[in-house]
Amino acid sequence: MVLAGKHIARIGLLLILSLGLLVRTVSAWEMDVLQKTLKEKGATWVAGETSLSHLTREEFKQMLGFQPTLHVGPASQLPEKPKSAVLYTLPSSIDWRSNNGGNWISPVKEQQECGACYAFAPLAALETLIKFDQNDPLFDSDLSEQYLVSCGPWGNRNGHDYGGCLGNYSDYVADFLMDVGVPDEDCFPYDENQLTGIEPLCDGACSDWMSRVSTITDWFYIAPQATFYLPHPDAIKAVLVNKPVPCGMQIYEDFKNYVGGVYEPLTGQENLGGHLVCIVGYDDSQSCWIVKNSWGTHWGENGFFRISYNETAINTLTLFGIEALDMQYGDAGTTSTTTTTGPATSTTTTGPATSTTTTGPATSSTTSIGSGTMPNVVPCAPLGWTYPIVPASEQGTTVFNLSGDVLYPTPQKTYIDFALCNESDIAVTEPFNVSFYIDDVEMFTVTVDDDLGGNSSRVWLDQPFSLSRGQHILRLVVDVHDEVIEESEEDNSFAIGFRWDSAVWPKLYGNMLGDSPAENIRLLRNFRDTVLITSPTGKRYVEVLYKNSLEIALLLLNDGELRVRTARVIEDVLPHLPLMVQGREVVVSSHTIAAFEALLDSFAAKAQPGMKAALRRVKNGVHERDIFDELGISVR
Repeated sequence: MVLAGKHIARIGLLLILSLGLLVRTVSAWEMDVLQKTLKEKGATWVAGETSLSHLTREEFKQMLGFQPTLHVGPASQLPEKPKSAVLYTLPSSIDWRSNNGGNWISPVKEQQECGACYAFAPLAALETLIKFDQNDPLFDSDLSEQYLVSCGPWGNRNGHDYGGCLGNYSDYVADFLMDVGVPDEDCFPYDENQLTGIEPLCDGACSDWMSRVSTITDWFYIAPQATFYLPHPDAIKAVLVNKPVPCGMQIYEDFKNYVGGVYEPLTGQENLGGHLVCIVGYDDSQSCWIVKNSWGTHWGENGFFRISYNETAINTLTLFGIEALDMQYGDAGTTSTTTTTGPATSTTTTGPATSTTTTGPATSSTTSIGSGTMPNVVPCAPLGWTYPIVPASEQGTTVFNLSGDVLYPTPQKTYIDFALCNESDIAVTEPFNVSFYIDDVEMFTVTVDDDLGGNSSRVWLDQPFSLSRGQHILRLVVDVHDEVIEESEEDNSFAIGFRWDSAVWPKLYGNMLGDSPAENIRLLRNFRDTVLITSPTGKRYVEVLYKNSLEIALLLLNDGELRVRTARVIEDVLPHLPLMVQGREVVVSSHTIAAFEALLDSFAAKAQPGMKAALRRVKNGVHERDIFDELGISVR
C-alpha cells in the first residue's frame, strides 16, 4: 500500500508538471500565432512576453476600470476642422518626458489587478501640473492613488456599481479632485495587494491628510459636447502642448502583450472594457500619441506606449481619446493658448463666466415682418418660451432666467429646446437647413423639406446633449445656406449663454458642516464605512442615499429652508459619530429622532415617486427602531 501510494504521488506530480508544461506551451503557441498575424498584417507594433501575459482574460478585465459615461444617441466625433480653430501653428511633436531641459512626467506606477486606472491617469497629469507650477522637473510630485480608490466617489450609476477596484467615471473623479483633492503618496501609500478597493478603508490615510491635499481648480472635456465623444486630434494637441491629457480608450486582449511600436489592435477581438491613460506627447512623423500607462515598467516601452492617430476616430476599435480631460491647476478661470515647449507661461484669462444673448441681431416671435411679399424664417420663442433656445436640467422646461440660472444637470443629459418661425403670411415651399451649435461645434442639422406655412413655427423639444462643466454658448441658425428667398437674411441666427455646474457633495455641503467641513466629511465617510454598512438596515440606507444623491442635491440647491433643516439635523448627529466609530455606547434623544423623521418627510414631500417610496421605507425603519437595535443605539 505504501508503494502504491508513492506511485500514485509520483503520477500526480508528473501530471501537475505536465499540465504546467502544457499551459506554457499553449501560451507560447498563442504568442507565436499573434506575432505571425501581426507580421502578416504589416502591423507597426511588436508583441511579446510582458508582466501581464500570464493573466487570464477575466484577470485582465479586472484592471479595466474606466467606465465611459452613458451617452445619448450614437457616438460621434467632432468635425474634421473644429470651428473653434487653433489660431496658431502646432509643433510637429512634443514629449513631456524630455522637454525644456527635463523630464516633467512622474515615474510609471502599477495599479495591480485592480480597476484603478481612473486614479492613476488623472493623477499622472496633476503631478506634472504641480511640477510646472514649481517650474522644476525634479520637484518630487507623487500623489496618492489609494486615496482616490479608498475615499473617492462610489455608488451605483444607471445600474452600474463604481468605486474602489470596480472602476469609476471620469467626471466623478474630476469633480472629486476639484472639490476634495488627494494627499501625497506617503500619506496613503498604494496597497500592492489591492483587489477590491474596500481595503484599506479611507480611514487608513494619515491624520493630517487635509493639510496635504492637492486639488485642481477646474476641468473640462476637450470635446465640448463631452461624454463619449471624441475630440479631433488637433483639439487634443492644442491642450497637450501645454500639459498632459488624461483620456479613455477601449482595450483588447492583444494589448496586454504589447512591447513596442505604434499600436493598432487586430480586428475580430472582443472589447474587454475601458481604460484610462495619460497622453504625454505626440509625434506627427510617426502619426502617433505617446502615452503613459499604469501597468508597471515591465509592460510596453518601459510602461509607456505609442498608439496611432488613426485610433482617435469614431470608426476605430479603441476610440482612443474619449472623454479627454483638460485639467486646470493654479489660477482658476484661465485657458492656456500658448505653444511653448516648456510649461505654459502665458495664458489668456477668460474671466468670470458671463451670459450672452446673441451673435447677431437676434429675433423673437415678437418681431414680425407681417404680410410681406416673401417668407421670413427666424429663430423664435413660441408662446410660453422665454427664448428661442431654452437649456434645462429636466424635460418639459421652456423657461430660462438668462441673468441668474445655473444648471445642475444629470451627468448624462442637458435638455435643450429650440424653435423657428416663419413670420410672414407667405409659405416657405423650398427645403432649407437648420443647424444647432454648442460652443461653435455643429451638433444638430436637419433639413426642413415640407412646406412651412405662413405665420407657423417648427419646434424641437428636449433634445438631449452631454455637456462639460463651465460656460457654454448655444446657437441656432435657420436657413443655413440661404436657400430661402426671404424678407431678411440678417435675422437667421440666435445665441444664448449659460453656465453648467456640478452638484457634487463636498461643494454643496460646505456650508452645512460647521466650522470644519473637510474634517466632518471625513468623519461622516468614516462612520459610513466602519459602522453604517456593517448593519443590513444601514447598508440599505447608504444605497438609498447614493441612488438618489443627485435628486437630493438638486432639492437642497433649490430650497434654502431645506438646507437649514438638514444642517440642524447634521449638527445634532455629528457629536455621536466619533463614539460610534470607537464602538462606544451612544444615547440619542427622541427629539433628535423626531427632527430626523420630520426632515425625511420634508424631502419626501418634494421628491419624485421613486425617491418618495425609498424615503418612506427609511422612515419606517427609523420609527420601528430597526437601525438603532442593529447598531446598539439607545433612544431616550
